[in-house]
Amino acid sequence: MTTALIFQGESMVAYEGWLNRRKWNAPKASLISLFCGLLGAGFFVPFACAAQEVMAGWEGNSFSGNGAVTAAFTIPLSQTSAIMIRPAASYLYYDVRQIGLVTEVSAPALSLGIGYRYSDTRVTFDISPAVQVLWERRKMIGGTTTERRRVGAGIASGLSFQATPLTSFNLVAGYDTSNKYFTSRAGIKRRITDLQLQKPWWVQIGAEIIAQGNDETRQLSGGGLAEIAFDRGKSALQLRAGYSWFTYPDHSKLERPYLGAGLYHRF
Repeated sequence: MTTALIFQGESMVAYEGWLNRRKWNAPKASLISLFCGLLGAGFFVPFACAAQEVMAGWEGNSFSGNGAVTAAFTIPLSQTSAIMIRPAASYLYYDVRQIGLVTEVSAPALSLGIGYRYSDTRVTFDISPAVQVLWERRKMIGGTTTERRRVGAGIASGLSFQATPLTSFNLVAGYDTSNKYFTSRAGIKRRITDLQLQKPWWVQIGAEIIAQGNDETRQLSGGGLAEIAFDRGKSALQLRAGYSWFTYPDHSKLERPYLGAGLYHRF
């Protein structure tokens, strides 16, 4: 669950993308079958899940980024509380720069989280411990390539506060033990159309600050976003852009712009 928080919304914690650039082997195929089975169970056993959410997205640039496909199923405990079941497929990639050497790291992963969500008219909070399997590939430019499977635990949490009918604040954070990768995001969104809250669709704009990385790379980013919500908020398309500052173990630094896009749908 190498978290990468691909959608800034009502406490939606997402885990990074999942496309692998090489052939899947048998253990990977069996895990993907398990993941697909979990998704199917959530969609076709409505009595077990009061609501379903699906999110997908990507954020990054040519040498560092993440993407994810994740689902969230809820089992109600009360009008404001629920158990969350959250399977995800993710893909993280970044460069490691040290003493003139560059190593390309990629890490597709599968994770399954079970956690808790609280939600009322103004506040949504969730926290989700998870287990994760990732397949890390390291390729030194002009050198060798190594591959390793890692199994670990992680935790992700999100908080959304509807300050006014038009403005919301969002905080999301996560950490994975399998690659010691952390990610966090703080943002604000403001509705700029349908100010009377009467139409089934509206547009929001906002700003965000992102911090993520591990002992091999640290990234601090800041930027803006635009979001179009449809069907009274059940679906949304979010586009983001900004600038990132990278720091590496050899104390070298890079600055690059980033782009991002996310989709969200609640059934």
